[in-house]
Amino acid sequence: LMHRALEVEAGGICAAGMSDQAIATLGQNLAYKKAAVASGGLEGFHELDTRFHRQMTENMSFARVGEVLDPIRTNLERVRRTLLPEPGRPKGTYMEHEAIYRGMQIAILESEREMANHLDRVAPELQAFVEKHPGFFEN
Repeated sequence: LMHRALEVEAGGICAAGMSDQAIATLGQNLAYKKAAVASGGLEGFHELDTRFHRQMTENMSFARVGEVLDPIRTNLERVRRTLLPEPGRPKGTYMEHEAIYRGMQIAILESEREMANHLDRVAPELQAFVEKHPGFFEN
């Protein structure tokens, strides 16, 4: 819940406050991510996926948001890596991030809605994984 709330809000703030250069950098990330999907490069895709979310908070004037999100992201990272090879997951994530990017180019509310859609779609997968593997985070 905290992850979703912070990421959705960050998406909206980013849309309002990102420089043209920062938005262009997200576009470059998407171009690389599209190539990774086409080539089946899951490791590179995963790095770009993580970077996409970080780029948004790094380009905000609210540095603490990234600091708060980092431990939450760390806990989700292992699950995200495990789920990434699922059929259609890389392409789906790419399309969702592309929609977020388009939303940032259009308006704040669009970006917030697209981030909420993305996180709402991913949350049940993460929850199902945690329920199937209750000891996964105990290391």
